[in-house]
Amino acid sequence: MRNKTGRTSNFLASLQNHAAAADTSLGEVVTESLKDGPGANESVTARGLGDRIALLSEALGGNQEICHFNQDNVRIDPKRCRPWMFHDRNIDALNSETCADLIEGFQEAGRQTTPGLVRPLNNDPDGYAYEVLVGLRRWWVCQHLGWQFEAEIRNLDDGEAFIASDVENRSRKDLSDYERAWKYRRSLLEIYSEDGVAAGRAKERHTQESLARQLGKTAGWMTQLLDLTELPEEVVRAFPSPHDILVNHARRLKEFLDDAKARSRVINKAIEIAQGKHRATAKAVVSQLETAGKASPTGPIKELGSYQGSGGARAVRVERKGQRDLRFDLTRASVRDIEEALELLQKALKEHF
Repeated sequence: MRNKTGRTSNFLASLQNHAAAADTSLGEVVTESLKDGPGANESVTARGLGDRIALLSEALGGNQEICHFNQDNVRIDPKRCRPWMFHDRNIDALNSETCADLIEGFQEAGRQTTPGLVRPLNNDPDGYAYEVLVGLRRWWVCQHLGWQFEAEIRNLDDGEAFIASDVENRSRKDLSDYERAWKYRRSLLEIYSEDGVAAGRAKERHTQESLARQLGKTAGWMTQLLDLTELPEEVVRAFPSPHDILVNHARRLKEFLDDAKARSRVINKAIEIAQGKHRATAKAVVSQLETAGKASPTGPIKELGSYQGSGGARAVRVERKGQRDLRFDLTRASVRDIEEALELLQKALKEHF
């Protein structure tokens, strides 16, 4: 029997080397003795992780399909598992409605069609035996249905677990841009930082640029995504839900949030929207915040002077709005030609600018 370190090393080495092992090559039968619940003392033939593991080729920057031998699947009482602390699911949002598609799929197939990924816990103070790294919805549905949770056991550190989790969840439609951005931000702060490496959560430190490369993405893609984590809380609360906030929204608001005065106008408008009786759509929220950011300074309009054209009527009027906004109004019909217009405007500028 291979030890856990050997299994993990072989698992990761096979990914890094783009091993071409076929999913049809079945591993040994693994059995775990369970104290209670359906499926106790069952032997489960290992199944490949299929498409989600094949996606690791993108994360590792290659083009070949990546598969691996999967010899460690077991069926576990889901009550013996807890979610990984760096998971990107909102646990409170998992219910029979949000998981309806998966519940139906499990019931139609009569089984859990794809295993999750767990790692063993030693001397957990709450008595849990495993931590769910990948497949949190599957784990929840198994609990809901009273089924055993089928999973592959791997002794990965948090850095390795993050890559595996990200690969599977990259194409998920129910994970918003905003949630995904905070997932990456948290990994940089807590897993791949110097403190994270020192604590053994990852083997190497990553910047956002190097993490982007590790995931097969560009530095620009990562920067735009992480801009979402810079949105002020007031702006986030203006949206119907954080799930509705997209990368494009942060990009459109960035120029205003980077300017102190425009930022203040945007935040004030966001507070107004959040306090409104009727919540606007995400599209309407962004549009209103953009308008607030573009708005000219408020204040009374004061006429500073006017200049008569050769036709005998006022040709140029100078106004001040607020403290610093200066406006020049030209009446084209009151000047002879462009030379006269430029002469009057130049005079007005010299006297009032």
